Amino acid sequence: DDDLGEGGGTVQSTALPVHCITVFIPLAQLDDVNGPTEYWPGTHRIASEDVAGRAPLAFGGSEAGDAILFDYRVLHRGGHNASDEP
Repeated sequence: DDDLGEGGGTVQSTALPVHCITVFIPLAQLDDVNGPTEYWPGTHRIASEDVAGRAPLAFGGSEAGDAILFDYRVLHRGGHNASDEP
């Protein structure tokens, strides 16, 4: 699996207002086979070391062209692509 991405560097342990939004627009349909991006909801408000044991959320039913928006401090990673397509 890919390393966890964290757009804002060190995660803050206090709830700060959103100051940057990431817009992810898949160029192909995302499903459980081709490795959709996984997100850890709420991680923009906690320290990185507090993530252990939390289950990620994946948008495996997203269509090409859908817009997925999230606070850029949310931890995220690309899932494993088990398909025959790159």
